[in-house]
Amino acid sequence: MLSALFLLLLPVQSLQVPASPQATQSRTVWVPAQRAAPTPAPAQAGRGGWLGVELSESGSGDDLRLEITGVTDGSAAARAGLRAGDRIESLNDRPARGYAEFASMVQGHGPGTRVQITIERDTEARLGEAEGQPRLGINLDDASISSVSSGSPAEQAALQAGDRLLEVGGQACESGDDVINAVHSHEPGEVIGITLRRVVPVVLGSRPGSSDELMTEPAEPRFDDSTRVEDERRAVAADQRAAEAAERRTAEVSRLQAQVRELSAALERLRQQLDELQRELDSLR
Repeated sequence: MLSALFLLLLPVQSLQVPASPQATQSRTVWVPAQRAAPTPAPAQAGRGGWLGVELSESGSGDDLRLEITGVTDGSAAARAGLRAGDRIESLNDRPARGYAEFASMVQGHGPGTRVQITIERDTEARLGEAEGQPRLGINLDDASISSVSSGSPAEQAALQAGDRLLEVGGQACESGDDVINAVHSHEPGEVIGITLRRVVPVVLGSRPGSSDELMTEPAEPRFDDSTRVEDERRAVAADQRAAEAAERRTAEVSRLQAQVRELSAALERLRQQLDELQRELDSLR
């Protein structure tokens, strides 16, 4: 009987009961006991999938926001590239209406199940330049990214094909023209904010520990730096490409300077020959 009561509890990191519907509460999606409707991979009691994120819930009704405030190191969320600041919209196209419902949806899938989590993410990009115009370096299918150019500002900002651009530089985007106009309203080199919607495939894991540990409050999660490391790796790669391009330009300038010196020497020899011919002409007169 006691173990059954324990299984009815949702183990959370730090549960704060809000004073009003607009208050914020921060909790961790570990292994909730409630199950969602039957799925192709149903979870047994206490054996549901584990995502490994700490969530902040705020607002209510249509204004409810479910935001990731921390990602547990080595978790399914970390492997999928979810990060703090991401706002969860849905799981397998089912809207996430608050922490309890989202936790139940996660629990309704067994470990190893592949699910799709739709998020909104805020990021920034420093615009490049092409033919005097600001450049982001993306191809568009309506307001969604169809491809990202290698070494472009978009790649450095970790934008991906399939991302739906919701806002660029503070301007809402409903179409590809909206995106283009928003980019062109800024100057090359300017840093602009971007809000995007992304569908993230996640393979749910199992929470580490024994079944006894599932009934205790989890330890403080460690935040994952994998996304930051990946961003830094891309930035280093971009810097390396820029350095290599600079070296090529320097080598090309040196080659052109050598050609100029050779041409100058050839011109000097021609001038001397002309002077000699002039002297011979003068002597014949």
